Amino acid sequence: MTMWTSLPVAHSKASMLNPETVAALVANNHQDFAAHMQQAYIRNLASGGSHPSYKYFFYGMSHFHGAFLVEFTVDATRLSAVTTIKAQHQQAGSGVSAHDSASLVQQFAELWGNCLMGFCR
Repeated sequence: MTMWTSLPVAHSKASMLNPETVAALVANNHQDFAAHMQQAYIRNLASGGSHPSYKYFFYGMSHFHGAFLVEFTVDATRLSAVTTIKAQHQQAGSGVSAHDSASLVQQFAELWGNCLMGFCR
């Protein structure tokens, strides 16, 4: 958890979900959602919570620029979710320019969003 708290937020987005998607997220002890995201090489570190609040932690790797960490928080009552992405290459001394960093974050955020949309019911 130390790495997570030490990294700056690279991207954050709020989303609305429908009741079917919320039900699918928590079905099968969250395993279906984790397995779906893993198809895009986005691995689940932890997930859980109790109604109405669920939280998921994922990570994905860039070929040359380290890890992306994702916190996905779901509020089942409000049918909403917040995605927060942090990037290892945004740390000082990473050797990645600000322009390249922004591009890498955007690419990963699009990958995450596409995978999430593919799971939505």
